[in-house]
Amino acid sequence: LIRAIALLHQYQRPLRSIAHRGQRLDYIEVTKGDIALANRIAHDVLGRTLDELPPQTRRLLRLMVDMVRGLAERQGITPREVRFTRRDVREATHWSDNQLKVHCARLSEMEYLLIHGGSRGHHLQYELLYDGAESGSHLAGLIDPAELDTELNNGERKLEGEACKWVPSLGQVAPKLASSWEAEMQERQGSSADLTESVKKTRLRRNGPAVSLAAAVV
Repeated sequence: LIRAIALLHQYQRPLRSIAHRGQRLDYIEVTKGDIALANRIAHDVLGRTLDELPPQTRRLLRLMVDMVRGLAERQGITPREVRFTRRDVREATHWSDNQLKVHCARLSEMEYLLIHGGSRGHHLQYELLYDGAESGSHLAGLIDPAELDTELNNGERKLEGEACKWVPSLGQVAPKLASSWEAEMQERQGSSADLTESVKKTRLRRNGPAVSLAAAVV
């Protein structure tokens, strides 16, 4: 949908190009306005209303929204970054575990919750996709244009931090890699020499009985 909206404005925007695998590719850039318009259309066409939920499930969803907002504020992160377990919900709402199993499964099926983990011994965690908007139909999980700049800045800081971690460690990692490669080459050479010596001994064993048999015949 975002691509279609950007394509409608192709003659009003500058044409840019980039080299990819030896070929020149022309493109136009998507704007925040394109994303905002696509969100409005998606909400109207694909969105759902809370009226589709049973009353108890709707109540639990609202309690989850308040819980996640509180966790996000205490942890200094956005609500979309919060991960929580059914135990966290049980402690916050004082609902029974059987109730939470039923309603969490329903919210997951209707894409209000996203499940993380839960296999091979990992704890089952949830991510709240619903942002608390209750006016009209709503589609959860869409990109918020207002948060794009913040996410880009955070991504750049993360990359810079990882680069700073790598540079000081290169002096320590490189000698270890070199020594491991050298040891591996020596081991391979030793194995090759052992194999050559083994082949020689095998040939001598095979030739030995043949010579003695010829001497006996003579």
